[in-house]
Amino acid sequence: MNETTQTDSGLPQPGSLPLTNFKHEIYARERSLGVVPERAAQRAGYAPRCGKHSVIGRRADVIAPIAYLSHDEAEVLRARRERIIERLMVAIDFNPLRDFGVVVVGRKRSDGSVPKRLVGIDWAALRDSDYSVAVSSFKFDAKTRRLTDFDRDNALAAVAQLRDMLGFKAPSKIAPTNPEGDGPALLLTGEVSDADRAKALAAFIARHRR
Repeated sequence: MNETTQTDSGLPQPGSLPLTNFKHEIYARERSLGVVPERAAQRAGYAPRCGKHSVIGRRADVIAPIAYLSHDEAEVLRARRERIIERLMVAIDFNPLRDFGVVVVGRKRSDGSVPKRLVGIDWAALRDSDYSVAVSSFKFDAKTRRLTDFDRDNALAAVAQLRDMLGFKAPSKIAPTNPEGDGPALLLTGEVSDADRAKALAAFIARHRR
């Protein structure tokens, strides 16, 4: 995104030139995809809740590339699609016990084995990781105000959405012929009954019996 284009006068179109400030360039790209200002600033490398987005967002040299990049609809859609896939993959890959489990190692047994026991989740590590976006809700202890539990995004639902986005979903019903009755079968959606299968098989045999 952001190839330099020229106006009728031969000058670069406003916003088409990359910004010299790398963080501002990333911020402009994120905003052109519809990312909220504060999150766009974070993706550009600024600290959370630092308020930097309110300053950057008013700069004319940043506003221009946001407007320019937003007009490239094909590129914006491609980038948004990639962002959605990335988000779904986080939900699919997230395994809190594997990646953030706190394990206590016991004393070595007489047989040489070492017992291990899972005692909790490293909440701080989870909070600071890329997987934190997959946490949908939190539960805190009323007395200590410490995080005790959480709910995560549904991994199976994410798999289903990703499958549909990438076209991996197989057709669930096959019509015996096209509407004219003389062409190839049509791929439809819906449940396939035994009667549907029998009709499709009978039609196939009838067409190929010579």
